[in-house]
Amino acid sequence: MATADRQWPQFYLGIQQLKQLRPKPTVAASEAMPALLQRTAELCSLFIELANDNAAGIMAQLNLSPRPLPLYLARIVKMLALALILSRCYSWQRQRTEQLLQTLLNTAVFADDSVTSQQAWVRTAKALQQYDQQHPQLPLLIGACNSQRQPPWQLHPDGPLLALVSQLAEKMLPETGSQPGLSQLLNQYLSHQAGVDKSKWYCLLLQLSQTNALPGRFARNKTSRNLTHYWFIIGQVENIDTAKQAEQTAQVYVRQFDPASKSIGHEVHQMPLAELALLSPQYFKDFNWLGFIERDNTLLPAIADNSLSNCVNQSLFARLTGLSVSKQVQMLEQRPLISQFLQRNAASISRQQLPVNRLRHAITMLGQDALQSWVAQAEVYQYCQQQGHPHQSWLEQLQHCLIQALHLLSSATPRPIALSKAGVIARCASVSIWQEPALFQTALARQVRQQPLLGIYIQQHIWRSASYPELTRQLLEHYQHPDWALAIQGWHSQRPGTLALLLRLSWQLTMAVFIADEVSEQRLTALLPAAAGQLALPKQPVTYWQQQLIAASQCYYPLPEM
Repeated sequence: MATADRQWPQFYLGIQQLKQLRPKPTVAASEAMPALLQRTAELCSLFIELANDNAAGIMAQLNLSPRPLPLYLARIVKMLALALILSRCYSWQRQRTEQLLQTLLNTAVFADDSVTSQQAWVRTAKALQQYDQQHPQLPLLIGACNSQRQPPWQLHPDGPLLALVSQLAEKMLPETGSQPGLSQLLNQYLSHQAGVDKSKWYCLLLQLSQTNALPGRFARNKTSRNLTHYWFIIGQVENIDTAKQAEQTAQVYVRQFDPASKSIGHEVHQMPLAELALLSPQYFKDFNWLGFIERDNTLLPAIADNSLSNCVNQSLFARLTGLSVSKQVQMLEQRPLISQFLQRNAASISRQQLPVNRLRHAITMLGQDALQSWVAQAEVYQYCQQQGHPHQSWLEQLQHCLIQALHLLSSATPRPIALSKAGVIARCASVSIWQEPALFQTALARQVRQQPLLGIYIQQHIWRSASYPELTRQLLEHYQHPDWALAIQGWHSQRPGTLALLLRLSWQLTMAVFIADEVSEQRLTALLPAAAGQLALPKQPVTYWQQQLIAASQCYYPLPEM
């Protein structure tokens, strides 16, 4: 039943050998760093491969500590496991996960048992800076170093998480004394940090500790009278009961453990978890023990295909037409994010502003004529949610502001656009921002020449990127807005058509309100007179449209959460 994983010893050996790649003072960084970075990238890929092969093996790293490794390396293994677990739970894209894991592996090169994690981060940052002052891992390390001194919106989005997993790993593997299990560790946080139970990372790890963090734990019989039997938990038996029943009926796969000889038996048993008393996590010498862990990839969220092409391929948009409401409900209920979006928006347009808790009720309220537009919006919303973006809430507010700007401006023209249609156009025109790599690396509050850096990157993406109009066109065609799809083809034209100009003006108004920097306001001021004449807008100053949009959108700056 078990899978003998020969790659864990290879991984442990690999991180032990990293110290050999530490640059010597007499060697230039340009000569030493390429080999170092290549090796840590290889080990990062190996670690992810091990996780993909058997998620239970990653869980076991929280409960087992390799005795042959120095303390600092054993802690880094736990940091890697925690970082990968949280990144999966947060639905991160692989590139972002790889950067965090490789940064941890790079710190292993410059760490030892005599330095703190903070000192290792500083050493690593200095070496990277000498090699490449623009290296993407530099802001991440600086963010981790400053995580206790600056608020998260002033740091690299993943800097606080790097600091957190380091702190957790140090507590999980103290220099002396017994090792606390994950549940015990979280209880320590709960008693010492007010409000920690509201943190997303805490809730995820708490749920994990209650259900999935058992592989690699040792236990003994609770009720044994004469002879105590010890067991090594190698897996969890699939339980199809409800969550409440599962707590009472959970079963685990175990092998008998002999404390005297430090050996694990060959026979696999199935036992009720309720009959076992869990022991503290342990050190282990024999790497073959990891080969006893049962393959179980249900312990972590699956890696989903969150590409935009897959979103389009899986789209329900064109399949709902002509179906009965019952059939529509049946199809849409399979997509929880879409169902929740429809219910939430149905509630927002009702006069009583009462919550809508049933999908059938939401469909009835939205109406069949507008349902496709709302479903189109919901599908793009689902795609954005699945990206696990560090600035998700902030980008959603930006997108909301654009929807309101398009609706506001069009309502003042001879051809107004319904709010549901404006939502489709604006979401299609902003979804590619979620894919802009620079945003993942940028602190929410970082400024350059008194301009928000996020705003600079977004402006560059909208006005200079060759892929922006093409991607927007494809989505507009898919959601059956051929006039807008045709208009977006002239996005970079000096003389855009009416629809493209309306979208341009909506973007500039959005940036002038939401980013609210001097450059955005200057661009809006320059664009408005000519655009107002072509679109037949009322002659009003920039401040009028800004105030109207602020009132319509009620937009705000959400602060980041971890």
